Amino acid sequence: MQNQVFTLNRLNSLLWILFWVFMLSRAMAAELVFEPATPIVETGQSLTLSVSGTSGDITWNPTKGQIQGAGNQVTYIAPAQAGTDVVTVLDKKVGRHAGTNNNVGVLKITVIQKPLVSQENANWEVFTNSSKIQAMLPSDDGKTLWVGTNGGLEQRDASTGELVRVFTSLDGLPDNYIRSLESDGSGGLWIRGTWDGLAYRSVSGEWTVYTTGNSGLPDNRINALESDANGGLWIGTMNGLAYRNISGKWTVYTTHSGLPNNRIHALESDASGGLWIVAWGSVVGSVVESGYSKSVVRGSSVEGRSLVYRSVSGEWTFSKSFGVFMSPSVSAKLKGQIDILESDGSGGVWFTQTQPYHKQITYYSVNGEKTVYTTDNSGLPYEYKPDYKIDALESDASGGLWIGTRSGLAYRSISGEWTVYTTDNSNLPDHNIDVLESDASGGLWISTPLVSRIAYRSVSGKWTVYTTNNSGKCNN
Repeated sequence: MQNQVFTLNRLNSLLWILFWVFMLSRAMAAELVFEPATPIVETGQSLTLSVSGTSGDITWNPTKGQIQGAGNQVTYIAPAQAGTDVVTVLDKKVGRHAGTNNNVGVLKITVIQKPLVSQENANWEVFTNSSKIQAMLPSDDGKTLWVGTNGGLEQRDASTGELVRVFTSLDGLPDNYIRSLESDGSGGLWIRGTWDGLAYRSVSGEWTVYTTGNSGLPDNRINALESDANGGLWIGTMNGLAYRNISGKWTVYTTHSGLPNNRIHALESDASGGLWIVAWGSVVGSVVESGYSKSVVRGSSVEGRSLVYRSVSGEWTFSKSFGVFMSPSVSAKLKGQIDILESDGSGGVWFTQTQPYHKQITYYSVNGEKTVYTTDNSGLPYEYKPDYKIDALESDASGGLWIGTRSGLAYRSISGEWTVYTTDNSNLPDHNIDVLESDASGGLWISTPLVSRIAYRSVSGKWTVYTTNNSGKCNN
């Protein structure tokens, strides 16, 4: 019996010794330190990686790229696609310590798209971009061009076009499909994707995603964004119009506030601080209720889109004289609806419509005068195509209007003169124009949908083209 007790005591003592040896070895385990700590590498390129603090056999395991070599220093080969790669390093003990105190480190590698730049022709600097472009926005300081694609958010150098970085859902975006971009006026960026809420990137690079669960957003399905001069943001959703002021306070407007329908299609602010709104539903009259004009909506939201104006003081305006804004009958639903809005900077508004009015643009002056420009009575370019339409409008500081069509790029000056740019008379890379965005210097950024080319036309008329799917340069 005494021998059994003695043996049990010795066993307990041995277990305690092993326990403390194990704990001591864990406490003495060195943290793995990588160099570089935050690596960035271009697609298909190599990068030297090293790790310190190891004490055993080292195994490198990349998720996407490749590792060449072994030991504490290796060569990393980036994959062909931009994004984020994760490399796991296992520091495995050997000898009498085998199987104990294995150390693991994780290294995040940012892979950016490799640009292909031709220096032979200063007017045609060319590099790659693998995704379809949905939106563009120059930064407030003019140094960055933000490009929204169906594969993430690109950050480009606005002076050279060089791709700096690609942001995806791994970096903080709720979705990789970017539809529109808006500045907050202080270096921050508002981002609209598909149906996953609203994303914001601060000037310091911090990400925030706003949804119905953590904000005053009435619906995660967002159709339109528009910033104002006060640092606020208007958000058009499928269930109301929201406004977030610069201090973060949310206000939501619905049919109870004066909207003809809660489903918002497009937004455009004007120089006076007012807001043009395209909402589903047809306005056929108005009544005065609680001090504002409240719309009377005929039928369901699919019968048409109505144009509504909200002044800076909060007054809502509808007018029967805006007959073109209304669906003529239920049988004509979804025809001739308002599609794109653009302010002229002086209180007037330009807009396009869907078929059968897809070959025209309409202008309402600040005095309420209506003018319709068609391919027959103006300089709008047109060649017969089954899918012909006007895809983009962009006003400039001089009161002119840029018009992106599927038959070329048109410009109407404030005096009414028309100029059309095509691949035949300019360095425009394609007849099809998808996105237009002006910058503070008076230049114009242009994208075309077929090969995701980006062109820039300076205020002096100099063209620079950035393209994909080529050998390295364009023919001038």
